[in-house]
Amino acid sequence: MKKIIYLFALTLIFANTNNATAQSAKRFFTDAKASETTSNFEEAIDYYSKAIVLDSKYYDAYLERAKCHQKLKHYSNAMDDFKAAMVIKPEDVAPISLAANLLIDEKKYQDAIGFFKKVSDLKKKNIESVQKTAYCFLHLGEFKKAIAECDKAIEIEKESPVSYLYKAMSFDSILEPKAAFENYTLALSRLENTSDFKKYSDNPEHLKYYVGMGNAQLNTNLFDLAIANYTKALSIQPESNEALGLRAKAYAAKMKMKEAENDYNQAILLNDRNPDNFVGRGFVYYRLGEYEKALSDYEKAIILNKEIINAYKGKALCLEAKNQLPEAKKSLQQAITLANKNKNYDGKILETLLANVDAKIFQTMREMNAPSISFTNGDNQKLQINIPKNALKVSLEGKIIDESKIEKILFGDFEAIFNKEQINPRFSVSLNLLMKEEVEVFVQDIYGNELKTYYKIVKTEKDAPKLTLSAPMVSEGKIINIADTNGFKLKVVGTVEDESSIKSIVINGKSASYNSKQNNPTFLIDLDIVGIDSLVIDVLDEFDNKASSVYSLLRGGNSNSSTNPMGKTWVVFIDNAKYSQLPMLEATSNDVLSMKLALESYNIEKIIVRNDMTKQQMEKFFAIELRDLVNGNNVNSIMIFYAGHGKFINESGYWLPVDANKKDEFTFFNVSTLKNYLGAYKPLTHSLVVSDACETGPAFYLAMRDVNKIPQCGQWESARKKSAQVLTSTAIDLNDDKSIFTKSFVSALKSCTDKCISIESIADKIAKQSVQYQKPKPKLGIIPALNNEDESTFFFVKK
Repeated sequence: MKKIIYLFALTLIFANTNNATAQSAKRFFTDAKASETTSNFEEAIDYYSKAIVLDSKYYDAYLERAKCHQKLKHYSNAMDDFKAAMVIKPEDVAPISLAANLLIDEKKYQDAIGFFKKVSDLKKKNIESVQKTAYCFLHLGEFKKAIAECDKAIEIEKESPVSYLYKAMSFDSILEPKAAFENYTLALSRLENTSDFKKYSDNPEHLKYYVGMGNAQLNTNLFDLAIANYTKALSIQPESNEALGLRAKAYAAKMKMKEAENDYNQAILLNDRNPDNFVGRGFVYYRLGEYEKALSDYEKAIILNKEIINAYKGKALCLEAKNQLPEAKKSLQQAITLANKNKNYDGKILETLLANVDAKIFQTMREMNAPSISFTNGDNQKLQINIPKNALKVSLEGKIIDESKIEKILFGDFEAIFNKEQINPRFSVSLNLLMKEEVEVFVQDIYGNELKTYYKIVKTEKDAPKLTLSAPMVSEGKIINIADTNGFKLKVVGTVEDESSIKSIVINGKSASYNSKQNNPTFLIDLDIVGIDSLVIDVLDEFDNKASSVYSLLRGGNSNSSTNPMGKTWVVFIDNAKYSQLPMLEATSNDVLSMKLALESYNIEKIIVRNDMTKQQMEKFFAIELRDLVNGNNVNSIMIFYAGHGKFINESGYWLPVDANKKDEFTFFNVSTLKNYLGAYKPLTHSLVVSDACETGPAFYLAMRDVNKIPQCGQWESARKKSAQVLTSTAIDLNDDKSIFTKSFVSALKSCTDKCISIESIADKIAKQSVQYQKPKPKLGIIPALNNEDESTFFFVKK
C-alpha cells in the first residue's frame, strides 16, 4: 500500500513539472510575439529559442522563429526551422508552403517547385501551390511548363487573375503577342472584379497587370491603348521606372517625341543604371535630329551593358546621318556580332543597314584614276621585266599603287595572287616566259579604272658579284686585326667582279664610293668603327644578284678604349630627397631611376648611387671615397649628377645636404669645393657635372661661359682632348611630379638614333623643352679651373 501511494505521488510530481515547463515555454512564446510587434526580430528569435529549449516539439515556436529568420534573411536558419516543424506535423502544409516561398526569396526556383508539389500532394486543388509552381517555371525560362501549370490553376478556379497573368507573361516571353493579349485581358477583367481591387485599387501588386497589358498592346501596335494602360500603372505607382520607360517607348512609336523625351527624362532621373532608357531616349534624339545627344545616350547604354545590340545599331544610324561612314560601319559590325549570338534577335535588318553603309562608302570613295604597277624584279620606267637566262618559270613580284581596292591583276591569261581587301597590295605570279619577248599586264580597281600595258622581257645573268677586300688586310677566317693606333676610323678598299653593272655597295649600312659606270669597279669608304666588331658588306648588281660578306674586327689593347672613345666611363648619382628641415622631394628618386634606365644602352662601365647624404658624407665622398675609386680603377670619364635642393647666395652655388639648415649657410655643400676635389682625380680626361637642383626661390647657377657649338658623332678629336663641363637647371617647381630638366635629359638619351650624343646636343634639346613648358633654359658651360681645352666635350657613346 505504501508503495502504491509513493508511485502515485511521483507521477503527480512529474505531471506538475511537465505542466510548469509547458507554462514557461508558452510565456517565452508570448514574449516573442510581443517583440515581433515592435519588429525586434532578433529578440523574438531569442525568446522562441528559449521556448524550444523547454519544449522541443513546440510546433508554433519553430514556425514563428523561422518567419523571423526569413525577415532577417537568415535563410539557412529559417529552412532548418521549417523542416523541424514538418517533422513535428508532417501532414500540415503550412511549413512546406512557407519553405517553398522562402526558396523563391532565395531564387532557388527548382527547389521551390519540389516543395510546392508536396503541398499539392497533401492538399489537392491547392491553387496557390499551382500558381507558385507556374511562377517558378516562368523565372526558370520554361514557359510552356508555366503555361501548363496556369491551365491547371484555371481548372481549379476560373476567376483567379494571377493564373491568367502568369500565362500572359509566358506567352509574351515566347513572342506570341495575340495569346498574351487575350490572357492579359482575362487577367485584368478578373482583377477589376475582385473585392481587393475595389478596396485597394492602388495596390502595387496591380502594377504588373497594366504594364503587362500595355506591353501586349505595344507589341500589336495598339499604341494608344498601351499608353492608357501605362498611365493607369503610373497612377498606382507614379515613380515606376518601368512604366515610364515603356510609355515613352509607346509615345516614340506614335512619333510623339516630346512626350517620349519627357517620360525618358523622368525614368532616367529615377534610375540612371537602366541602359534601355538611354537607348530609348537616344532613338528620340535621333528622330529629332539631335545626333550628338543621341550618340551620348547610346554610349552611356553601352557602358552599362556592352552587349545591348540596339545601342550599337542606334549609334550607327547617328554616325551615318553625320556622314561618319567608316565609324557607322564599325558599330554595325559590332551589333551583328552580338546579334549572331542572340537567337531571339533578327539580324537581317542590321545586315541591310550594313549593306547601305557599304554602298555609301563605295560611292564616297569613288575615284577615276587608273592603277599603276611597280615590279620588284624589273625596270618600271623602261617597262621591262628582268628574268634569269634559261629559266623555265619565273616568279614576278611587285606592288599595285591605287587609291582604291584592286579587283583584278592579270599577266596574259594568268591571275596574280594578292589581297583584295588591302589598299596598294603586293602581288606575285608564276609564269613561263622562256619563249616570250613581252607580257601583257592588266590591272582593274573596284571602280573599273584600268591599267593595260606591255612589259618587255629582258634575259639577265643570275651570278652573284665577287668581292675582294684589299684594305685592311684580311686574315684566315675573315678576321681583320686592328691596332689601337688606328684610332676610330677605318679605311676600307676593295673591288667587285661581275658580268653586269653594280647597283650598290653598302658597308655597315653606309654606301661606299665607286664608279657605277665602270665594269668591275673599285670601292672605298672611311668607316667609323666605334662600338663596331664586324664589317658587313652587301653588293647588288643591276639584276639584283647579291653578294654578302662578313668580316670580324679584332682589336688590340684595352677593349673598353677601343670601342669607346671616352674610355672607361662612370656615372655618379647624388639623390637627396628626405630632408629633415626642408620640404621633401618625392620626384628625385624617380628621376634618378629614369636616368639609370636611359643609360643602359650606353657604354657606361659603372653607376654609383648615393641617397640622402649629409654634409659630412658629401665632403668625405667627393674628397676621399670617389677620388680613390676613380684613381684605383683608372676611370677616364665621369658624370656626377645631383638631384635635390640647391641654393644660390652671394654669387656662390650650393647643393643642400639632407641635414641642411636653410638659415645656416655653413650647413650647405659649396659647389666650388667640388672643382677642387675633381682636380685630384688624376686619370680623368672628361668631367661632367649635372645639377638638377630645385628650390622655390632664385635659380641655381654655376660660374660658366656659354657653349654654342654642338659636336657631332665621329668628331672623336673632341673626345681625345681634356674636358670639364657643367650643365645646370635654373628653376624647378617643387610640386612637379618629375623634373622637366631630367625628363628632357632622359628623352634626349632615348631618342638618339646615332651611335653617340654630345652633352651640347642634350643641353640644346633640354632648352627647347624648357621653352615649350615656359621654364627658364638650362645653362651649359666649362669649368676653366680643370684645364679645359677648346672644342673638347663629353660624349655618351652607345654600346
